[in-house]
Amino acid sequence: MISNFKFQISNSKKGITIVEVIVTIFIITMFSGIIISDFPKVRKRFALSTAAHNLAQDLRRAQDMGLSGVQLVDVGGEELPVKGFGLYINLNSIGGNKRYIIYGDSNGNEQYDYDIDYDLYLIDMNNETKGVIIEGLYNVLESRHVSINFSPPNPKTSISGLEEGMSRIKIILALESDTATTREVYVNTSGLIETK
Repeated sequence: MISNFKFQISNSKKGITIVEVIVTIFIITMFSGIIISDFPKVRKRFALSTAAHNLAQDLRRAQDMGLSGVQLVDVGGEELPVKGFGLYINLNSIGGNKRYIIYGDSNGNEQYDYDIDYDLYLIDMNNETKGVIIEGLYNVLESRHVSINFSPPNPKTSISGLEEGMSRIKIILALESDTATTREVYVNTSGLIETK
């Protein structure tokens, strides 16, 4: 049994015109230019988000050390007295709007003392998030420095100089080149740490 097959050859000459190629190249070039021109802004905003995330993580690190009762040991193997851990920001110090300290509270006064407490980590935001500064500290009496302290055995969060009636501090991070572009980190006296 032989079946009939029909083959049809089309004479239509479909293809891409030079105008279509030029329009496509123009559209691709235009979108590439937009993306490339916004890249520095995107990179700066990413650095700002990263700095806010890192600050929140460092606060959580101090909180974890404070609540777990970690003991510090000196180079001789002797335990150092630690009553809690915290994070200290001093915008008045050299490079202060780009630095903060995670410390061990040696005397239990729930705030950072330069000569007495143990400096565990000095975080310099220039190392990882260049171009980001700590723009300000809000809801505290002394708006240029603050200690946020976490102490055991019952979870206790202390914020030095917190204004009366306030239960949280707001730390604002900004781009050095555009201080209107900000991210906020909040810490309240119940120990909640938020980033907005």
